[in-house]
Amino acid sequence: MDSNSKEEQPDFSNLLMLINAFETELSSISPAHFPPPISSSSKFYRRPYKKLRSSNSPPHGWLVSHLRMRGTPPLYFGHKVLTLTDTGPNHYRFLLSKDMAGRILSESNTAMTEAEKERARSPKGGLNVVVLDLAGREWELEFKYWNSNKAQVFSGRKWRELVEANGLVEKVDRIHVFVFRAAGIGPGNSLLRFALIHETKE
Repeated sequence: MDSNSKEEQPDFSNLLMLINAFETELSSISPAHFPPPISSSSKFYRRPYKKLRSSNSPPHGWLVSHLRMRGTPPLYFGHKVLTLTDTGPNHYRFLLSKDMAGRILSESNTAMTEAEKERARSPKGGLNVVVLDLAGREWELEFKYWNSNKAQVFSGRKWRELVEANGLVEKVDRIHVFVFRAAGIGPGNSLLRFALIHETKE
């Protein structure tokens, strides 16, 4: 096979360093503190939780996926402890706090275009997005304003599948929200991606 036709492989040389830095930063938390959007390479909180883990797949698969996508530096927007309405069998949405939603849709979120933000915040709109979980699996959801709750949600039947695949439990797991853009086809094109990374209290 012509070497020029081979798919370009990502550089994994810094992956271990990235994972170690990520877990070091997650080793501390102040639950009441919600910082403005920042790069995931910055320190952001103190936590009483154990390491991030996934019982079904190797941990930090999302970082491998991020590298494969040649993604921009992930921006961090806070976390939420899951409630029964997020994980219940008849519920198909992850509801964001008003503060977190405000940060995601603010001017400081440079990972989203203004047009994308407008679609997401419109009561009659909605933005189809691809979400990564901790293992790096992709899920298609809709990021939209839910008029009945006056809140932003990630919704769709795939949310229920994500909950089951990761064994998420209310009051035990919490979700950390990251946003970045992945390389698209052609110059100047990029694809919006969210990462909903769960953390389990052991």
